[in-house]
Amino acid sequence: MKIRFIITAGLIASLMTACSSSSTTQSSPVQLKHYETPTTFTVPPNPVLSTQTPASLDYAVFTRYYYKPEPAQLKAILVLMPGLLGGAGDFDTMAKTIVQMGKGDIEVWTVDRRSVLLNDFTGIQAAWNNHDPSLALGYYFSGVSIDGKTFAGVPPTTSVSYMSEWGLDMTLRDLNTIISLIPRQYRKTNVFLGGHSLGAWIAQDYAGYEFSDPVNSPEPGYDNIAGVILLDGGGSGLMQTVTASQYLSGTGMSENISGMNFTMPSLGQIRQNPANVMVVSLIGSAMGSLGAAVESMLLNMFTFVQIEGMYALLQPNQLSPMLRIPQFSLIATALLGNTQFKATNQAMLGFAMDRNFNPISIMSATLGSPNGPLTSMPSMFFPGITISEPTDKGTMTYTWNSQNHITSITDLAAVLSNTSTTMSERYFPTRLLLDTMVMGSDYGPTQTTDWRYQQGMHVLYTPKMDAPVIAFGGGAGVEQTSTDFYQYRDLLPPARNCSGQPRTACGFDIHIMPDYTHLDVLLSDPALTGNNVDAMIYNWIMSHTTGTIPASALP
Repeated sequence: MKIRFIITAGLIASLMTACSSSSTTQSSPVQLKHYETPTTFTVPPNPVLSTQTPASLDYAVFTRYYYKPEPAQLKAILVLMPGLLGGAGDFDTMAKTIVQMGKGDIEVWTVDRRSVLLNDFTGIQAAWNNHDPSLALGYYFSGVSIDGKTFAGVPPTTSVSYMSEWGLDMTLRDLNTIISLIPRQYRKTNVFLGGHSLGAWIAQDYAGYEFSDPVNSPEPGYDNIAGVILLDGGGSGLMQTVTASQYLSGTGMSENISGMNFTMPSLGQIRQNPANVMVVSLIGSAMGSLGAAVESMLLNMFTFVQIEGMYALLQPNQLSPMLRIPQFSLIATALLGNTQFKATNQAMLGFAMDRNFNPISIMSATLGSPNGPLTSMPSMFFPGITISEPTDKGTMTYTWNSQNHITSITDLAAVLSNTSTTMSERYFPTRLLLDTMVMGSDYGPTQTTDWRYQQGMHVLYTPKMDAPVIAFGGGAGVEQTSTDFYQYRDLLPPARNCSGQPRTACGFDIHIMPDYTHLDVLLSDPALTGNNVDAMIYNWIMSHTTGTIPASALP
């Protein structure tokens, strides 16, 4: 195992305090450590182009949140999987809150899928080390070198055609590599697995997966976990039923995710054409002649939002420089229309991520509102969606009002400032989305003769999965009603702790969070008392864990 670097949550807490009017600083007892753990299996090569995943990418990646001083014993470990286009940084606020609540009772391990290893964090890391976000702008958008290194740009899809094989099997085996760092005797009683959005379906797939030989040495995923946590995902099936011919050799299926329309290619198309290996490329290609520009805009947006977060954390009340960057101005034109307004760094982050201004519903949160004139307008790229637009042309400076928020804009800025990971998986593999869709219609096959099992998707055991489940939906998110979770619930046998009672009576708790967006379910302010997701997760874990894990047994 190698540790890339360590960053303490106390450093972020100190910087946040230093940016305020108070002169008192207080470090957080929650510590972060980033791991890249070598995998013990080989990802097969692209069979059409004969390209192999390089050894430099054969790592399972996660960030461990733990308490200092470390206790001798833990009661539970919560492992969290992000969703579509999401990264381990999505869980930063939740992880810190749960660890702090437990004061050493619980650790949280947040997973990054291995495509995070394709990121170049040089500019972000330098900006954080020097408390100067402009270094990141210069590195990623103006060709400025840092320590003799210049940004090489986005890896061309032709150089990563091996990602055609980065599907569900690889993802679950990477996840199993991480969970296997915990001694086996503690997993079924003390390890909890959660996922957000697409990550919730991935968590369900892990729980129902066969990691060995179903006849001679069965190894179901649910025997490695004490419970499953679904965060605005995992309900009502996923998209549409996919046939074997559509999956293997079809000409593509029309998909719409949060207003983004694209054609999902078949496995054959992914393997034959490297342009199909990344989801952002698919979304770009759906825009016809604008495809390359839209793809570039999406990738730039992920980088800009991380830099905006750092500006908003370190310099919240200073005038944002972002609209002076041509690539950012192009994004502002597409999303907001007006590029002549002025805003503080905090307000600029609000314009980028608040639900009233960001038309991409899976990427927006309830942050409050700006102080200044607004108007309503139809979104340029998302038909039928109306968004707000700042109308002032530079005669005043917009600031941000956090009243009526669900997600704290300061917490969001801190999450985005994480330098070991990111809230976004820029190079999300198409194969993983395709495979998860195939499982989502009925939560997997039940026989080894099923074509999906024979294609390496070994989700055999959903009808046998006996771990307890807690599910959260967002009233303005993806799973908006309790009934959205019933399809999965009704496939499961009685939970192991429920004395034979059906899931309708025991072992499947559902909470719908009123008016929460998809991201609010993850990022909601821990200070909220009425609908505190983090507290409900902590209390549920503590009521379902058994015994303890010696801290000395962990990495």
